[in-house]
Amino acid sequence: MLDLGWVELAVVGVIALLVVGPKDLPKVLRTLGQWARRLRGLAREFQGHVDDMIRESDLDDLRDGVNTVRGRNLGRTLNKMVDPDGSVTRDLDEIDRRARQTGPAAPSGGRGGGGRGTVLDHGTDDPTGPADAPGPHAPGTPNPKSKAED
Repeated sequence: MLDLGWVELAVVGVIALLVVGPKDLPKVLRTLGQWARRLRGLAREFQGHVDDMIRESDLDDLRDGVNTVRGRNLGRTLNKMVDPDGSVTRDLDEIDRRARQTGPAAPSGGRGGGGRGTVLDHGTDDPTGPADAPGPHAPGTPNPKSKAED
């Protein structure tokens, strides 16, 4: 701000006392305080308007950026970044074409695999194998717990 120390303030006070006089000095200081308060209020208001203009400017920039992104085809841009010469796309298309020509690799078991991959169907959802495979708890074999309970 003004960078006044105690010595400078004392000199200003003595000069004000000599120029204005002791009788009117409180009125002058009160008036100076009111003017300083008004100046601070005006400066605060001006700073608020400047901040609003900056905020609106930032919002306009942000709005322009969003509109730019909306106008771009992000899928095409991403595809160009990953596969700039198109070789991966050509290879995948060739693999897909060959897979459609040869058909499914294994019988689909009547579930309608549609040639989209190999479907192994053993007639059960059990990951251990088909239901008719012999196992320790298959039907027709005695349960080990029942022997221990007898």
